[in-house]
Amino acid sequence: MQGKNTTLIDAENRIMAKYLDKEFTDIAETEFKNKGVNIVLGQKVQKFEGTDTVKKVITDKGEYNADLVVLCIGFAPNTKLVQGKLETLPNGAIIIDEYMRTSEEDVFAAGDCCVVKYNPAKDTRYIPLATNAVRMGTLVGKNLVKPTLKYMGTQGTSGIKIYNKCIASTGLTEEVAKNTTNYNVGSVTIDENYRPEFMPTFEEAKVKLVFDKDSRRILGGQIISNIDLTQYMNTLSVVIQNEMFRAKEMAQWVKCLLHRREDLSSNSQDPCKSGHGHTGL
Repeated sequence: MQGKNTTLIDAENRIMAKYLDKEFTDIAETEFKNKGVNIVLGQKVQKFEGTDTVKKVITDKGEYNADLVVLCIGFAPNTKLVQGKLETLPNGAIIIDEYMRTSEEDVFAAGDCCVVKYNPAKDTRYIPLATNAVRMGTLVGKNLVKPTLKYMGTQGTSGIKIYNKCIASTGLTEEVAKNTTNYNVGSVTIDENYRPEFMPTFEEAKVKLVFDKDSRRILGGQIISNIDLTQYMNTLSVVIQNEMFRAKEMAQWVKCLLHRREDLSSNSQDPCKSGHGHTGL
């Protein structure tokens, strides 16, 4: 990594475990390893050692020499000011309604200090994202005088680029869905080139859809490729929010966009021939 001996320490057993399922984090971890990054998983940093500058990182399972430490340890709601005065989650996140109102009259909250309406699970969760914060702040301004505009909720869409891999996710991963909801969770994964092989260039993309087997409702999705296809998770985010497709139709739609050559089920409408277009993913 640019001539530096770099170690990535994560308390979880795999990186980005809240955002991606294992088949995607495996690819991301391999990308790091191929660039010479030492990945240390399942260890929690306890302290740093050094006199004037940091010299060593101590975890609960080992120690690592260091000249520089970059911390990226997530968020926690800073709500001590209202502790015992407003209703909160156990972690301190302020509970709000769809108009950004708290449990106390004329007190509003927005951003990383409070919960959000999480559409995939149809519940409220603590999901600190800048896009949520900006939107919620605007809603506070709209609703200060009287309830005017409801918060539509979020799907928690996010993206990242790790060297050559463009990665994005929206909604629930399969693991998180199984661990935090009562849905009868299913999934489908597609590995396919994002455009036909007769084109001068093409790249493989991996796409995963997570759904509820009972209602067939789409709960989440993930994508990874060397080409930047991450914006399509924004499209899937809209699909989840508005429950626009069911799992079977959505999987066929993805296959169509990825130029899947296998025949579609004879008792299903072909989305490539029904006005959705054949534009490529």
